[in-house]
Amino acid sequence: MFEKYLSASFITIVSSVVTKVIAFLMIAVLTRMISQEDYGEYSLFTTWESIISLIIGGSIASSFGIAKKDFKEKYPDYLNSSLGLSYLLFFCGLLFFSVFRFHKTQLFLLLVVFHSFNMNMLTNYDIRQTFDFKFLRGATVTFLTSVICFASVVISVYLVKDRNQGMVAIIAWTISHAVIALYCQKTFFKNLRGLFDKQYWKYAARYSFPMVPHNLSLVILNQMDRIMIDEILNKAFVAIYSVIYSLSIVISILWTAIRKVWMTWAYDRLAQNDEKSVIRVNHYLIALMAVLIVNYCYVSPEIIKIFLPETYWDGLNIMAPILFGYFYSFLFSIYVNIEYFYKKSGRIVWGTILSAAVNIITNYYFIKKYGYKASAYTTLLSYFVLFFYHYLINFKHNYFHTCKLILVSLFLTVVLGIFQIIIDSILFRALFLTAIDAASVLIILWILKQNHMSVRDLVRVALKQ
Repeated sequence: MFEKYLSASFITIVSSVVTKVIAFLMIAVLTRMISQEDYGEYSLFTTWESIISLIIGGSIASSFGIAKKDFKEKYPDYLNSSLGLSYLLFFCGLLFFSVFRFHKTQLFLLLVVFHSFNMNMLTNYDIRQTFDFKFLRGATVTFLTSVICFASVVISVYLVKDRNQGMVAIIAWTISHAVIALYCQKTFFKNLRGLFDKQYWKYAARYSFPMVPHNLSLVILNQMDRIMIDEILNKAFVAIYSVIYSLSIVISILWTAIRKVWMTWAYDRLAQNDEKSVIRVNHYLIALMAVLIVNYCYVSPEIIKIFLPETYWDGLNIMAPILFGYFYSFLFSIYVNIEYFYKKSGRIVWGTILSAAVNIITNYYFIKKYGYKASAYTTLLSYFVLFFYHYLINFKHNYFHTCKLILVSLFLTVVLGIFQIIIDSILFRALFLTAIDAASVLIILWILKQNHMSVRDLVRVALKQ
């Protein structure tokens, strides 16, 4: 069993790293091929898509994990029925956004809706593979999607030269995802006879729809800063903020990859009433995330300068608060997945709505006063509020020890604060990071020696069955 989870972890992490490298390459290429205004338009499209996809997607995939436990051998029937519900929601969304133009052009909105549907199909496919423990199949589709989308966008933008390149990139991005989504529907959902089942639709409505406000608030928390920067300032600042955020999101990608494995393992442990193992692994993950964040932050100036033209370097010093925000995002996501396993989705929604409200209010005030860089700090504050909400309502369960949370938070505050001071000196950053990593390795080796363990033994203990 240990080898099974270790193999799954390796596949998901490698897949995530490779696809993120491709995403980085696309950022590097696009920021050099198109203007900041065009890139800002492209970034706003992906922002709106992430919001609309939740509205017309119903967060159906969020129910797959508990549906597999509840329906057992009838689980494939539930998946087929969920596809039918997805089609219905898509057509309702298409009709709605065809009638109302809102603040955007009709073509822009229709592309957003169409792309949102395709992204939901890809998400459903990937999550199904996760709970079926077919990580390699899901990773392959993700990799092919990244390659095809990268090639189609870059080639399309190159061919049209200076003619509305932002919209051309959007169209190429949408069509390439549609092709992959169609393939997933054809190969994955082979039996189309069970698209409607009252029992399954009611189940999806009960356990998936309540997650829509949570996921929507979470996307607003992640994306509203770009929309507000566009409204208060302009698309050029959206472009700078967006590309820095995109480069920082590598930490989120790594955690998402790890969480896929953690979630399947944790759900199995919780089903056997083994919360102690879950809590033990949670603390290993705290240390891992802290080390990843510090290391990535200290090398981020060089990454930014390699991937981005000089016009984007003004955003160098927002990397630290963005990455710090990911730490609290990681913490609250652990709480949310455990709460969802116990079907306590009602309590999840209010915390996310609260943090989204904090984000909007603080962005509105501070962007006007301090510019686009303020959004990085308001996002950090919002994630902390979200984490603290879940910490309070789960205090009795003690999924994380308070002392360890405080120590790691103080460590990140000091280390990332020092980074802001020495950001312009590659020598000081290299020396300081080397000292931190050396100390971390020595501590790990000391712990292993005290317990007469190897690194492999440590992982076995973490995932003890």
